[in-house]
Amino acid sequence: MNEFDIMPFCSKNSEGKIKTVALTNFDTDRLQIILENGIPVVSNQVYSSIYLYMEDLLCLLLYGSKISEDGCMSGSTFYR
Repeated sequence: MNEFDIMPFCSKNSEGKIKTVALTNFDTDRLQIILENGIPVVSNQVYSSIYLYMEDLLCLLLYGSKISEDGCMSGSTFYR
């Protein structure tokens, strides 16, 4: 991560131009930089969706196991 892309934003806080921020999909590194610079975060919305886990859910429902790196496991059989 290049922390310098967030630093101009953080410098506005030292100028007294930022009261609070609400964030969306900030990674933990950038969130930490913002907090270390004393900028109050009032919310941090993180994207999540059932569709991100759909393949795992289908494997669990259909085959009774979670997905592995190679595919769904049911006993010694892999499904993909």
